[in-house]
Formats: sequence, structure tokens, C-alpha cells
Amino acid sequence: MSNDSTTSEPSFTWTNSGSRDEVGGGTKADSLDVDRQITIARPTEIVIDSSSMLESGAVHTIVQRNESPEYIDVDEPSCFGRPLGILAGDNPGSVLTEADMESIRTLYGIPDSVVLRALKEHKRADWDIPGWTCFYEYNLRLGFRFPVPSLARHLLVYYDIAPGQLMPNSWRILISLSVLREKYNLPFEIDSLLHNYYLKEHVHEKGRYSLILRSNAKQIITDLTTNDRMWKDTFFFTKGLLIDGPFGNEMYAYRRVWNGYELINAESKPKCDDAVSRTQRVLAIPAEKRSWKVLMAEGNRRPSTIWIHSTWNVPQTPHPLMKDLVSFVMIRRGIEILCGM
Repeated sequence: MSNDSTTSEPSFTWTNSGSRDEVGGGTKADSLDVDRQITIARPTEIVIDSSSMLESGAVHTIVQRNESPEYIDVDEPSCFGRPLGILAGDNPGSVLTEADMESIRTLYGIPDSVVLRALKEHKRADWDIPGWTCFYEYNLRLGFRFPVPSLARHLLVYYDIAPGQLMPNSWRILISLSVLREKYNLPFEIDSLLHNYYLKEHVHEKGRYSLILRSNAKQIITDLTTNDRMWKDTFFFTKGLLIDGPFGNEMYAYRRVWNGYELINAESKPKCDDAVSRTQRVLAIPAEKRSWKVLMAEGNRRPSTIWIHSTWNVPQTPHPLMKDLVSFVMIRRGIEILCGM
């Protein structure tokens, strides 16, 4: 593998070793660890990355059921698109504006190759904007960085949902497991994940999903919380190679548009003969080292490939822009509540 990352067109690769999330391409300025950055030509042969996913019958070629007509201008997400009507209840439009996008890019070290766009306030996260994918700023605070880690990508494909449909705790589990399996060289893939968890639609939040611990299973990632507030109105839309791929030999891509259809056999387990032994290896690690707070600490973030494309390594001390951005969001949301908006 070469350290030379100055290619004219970024390319990507994913290894099925179960322990690393190697993504290459970009420039050295985009990488936290240049030695782990690799450049491989686009695949000429399609290889299925997880046979157990196919054996379960849950993975299939994604049909873009909710795609908008092609005549909609995909370069103007603040003006075009259509509502899908999936979300219900307390799901406001985003308070973020185009002016906030540069602050978010700087704050979280998002490469220039990732295009960020804000929507008009009356538009919601479940809008169909062809070519664009919705993400929440709150998940960036939790430690998420682009691209979506392979474990999360495979979960999204397995259940055929979009990234924005996952609740914050699900992202805590997925990004923490991604770091954990790299740190301890664990062969923990989607089949092992679904041996311990399954995805369930939130009782009060139609269209949003949470990873639920199976009965008799032990919590793999500790120190999770259910006290997530004021995050639903800080979403934005993105596009670019780090969002859309391709990602090595992965045959299936996660959907960009929200899925409003009911999940079928959501609690079923994919076939995995080694799931028990792999889970035991993870649980053998002390619980305090499996804490998402510990795994998101700088000492664990820095060696991980999850942040390899971040233009800088976010320190534990908040970035100067964080205070301004959070204050802006809270003040604006407070005004909306007082005005009954």
C-alpha cells in the first residue's frame, strides 16, 4: 500500500477483514494518519462483502421508490425537492443557514470535497432532494465523521434506511464499535452486530429508528444516554464522493432518501456461526474501556481511521466556533418556542 495520496480523483477501498475501515483518496491535509491512507483504483470486479447478509434475505438491490422526477434541479436543495410526509409530531425545519455551513465545516474538519447545503426553514429532514443526503450536526458532536463507517453503512443497507433516520444513540453505538474493533483488532461485522441488536422504529417518532438490545444480550457499548435534546432542528444536506462512494467492493449503497415503508422481519438475525465467540471477545474487554465517552476521547480517536478524512483532529477542548454555534441554535430555538412556532 502506498502513502502517496495526491491523486486527481479520489478513490476508495474497503477491506473485509472485520477490523479496519480503510478508506483512501483525498490529500494529506484531509488525513489524520497519512500512513493509513491508501489509493486503489476503482474495482473492476464486484465482490459481495457479507454473504451472511444475503443469506438472511434482508439485503437486496435498493429500489429508489421515493426518488423525485429528474427535472428537479439537484444543485439547489434550498429551493427544490418534495416532502415525503414520513416525519410526524415535533420535527421542525432546520435552524441552520448557508452562513452556518462554513462554521460547521471548520468546526468538524469536513473536507472541501463534501458539499454542504442548508434548507429553507419550512423543509424537513425527510424531504426528497435528489442526489443529496441528510445528516444531523448533533451526530458530528457525538464523534461521527465522513464517510459513514463501514459498519454503519452495512446496517443502513441491511434495513434499507437513510442515515438521517438513525437516532443519536444508534450512532453512538456504531461509531464506538467502529473504533473498538479497530483498537482491539476484532472481527465484529454486521452479522455480529445484529446478533446483539435489532433495529426498531421509535414509538413516538415515525420514520426514526433505534438499535435495541436483544433479550438476554449484554450492552456492548456502555455509558449510553437517552437525554438527547434539541438536535432535530440542526440538520443539513450533503453530497460528494465521501458521501456517495463508491466504497471499494461494496455492491450495495445505502439510500439517500428516507424510507417510509415498514421494516419487514426487523428482529430477525442473519446467519453467523461465529457471532457468539466474537461477542464474547468484545465483552471480555472491561466495561469502562467500552464506554462511548472513553472511545471518543482523543487518544482513541487519533489512531482510528474513522476520522482519517477530517482536516484536523478535534481536541477535547471545544473549538472556539462551538460556543457561538451552540448559542445561536439555542437562542433561535428558544425564540421559536416562545413565539409558538
